[in-house]
Amino acid sequence: MTTSKKSETLVSIIINNYNYGRFLGKAIDSALKQTYAYTEIVVVDDGSTDNSRKVIASYGNQIIPVFKQNGGQGSAFNAGFKICNGDAICFLDSDDFFYPSKVEECLKLLTENTVNNPLVMVYHFLKVVDENGFSLNWQKPLAHVYNYSSPNLYEYAYNYRYL
Repeated sequence: MTTSKKSETLVSIIINNYNYGRFLGKAIDSALKQTYAYTEIVVVDDGSTDNSRKVIASYGNQIIPVFKQNGGQGSAFNAGFKICNGDAICFLDSDDFFYPSKVEECLKLLTENTVNNPLVMVYHFLKVVDENGFSLNWQKPLAHVYNYSSPNLYEYAYNYRYL
């Protein structure tokens, strides 16, 4: 867990994991190496049976571990959300990773857009890579199936049990 001045916005990064110990270290490292330093990293293990707990333990007090019985991705994010202290929250799957400036850029967008509306969610495309981090030259969701004009993010979050 990284700390800085109290006047800055604390960003919580919730990493959800289930049996992805082979990827988990890269996800945690990417969260710890953000250019925006005032973060807390919450790693939720959703009942893994692989080496995930050993990977989590290796980070000591750099992260906040949460261990729970398997309940699915939504329940893992909810368990992490319950203990977060951040004013902004980023979600990270354990088989994914953040670019170093992701949190800084998202926080900038949040700050700019909460002037007129305090309820803002920043979302973006996901660049798809292989197990070694090499681009597969496509992104998710596919632009032609995504409604840019009025996405209902509340409904999406509710359907996938993030609320």
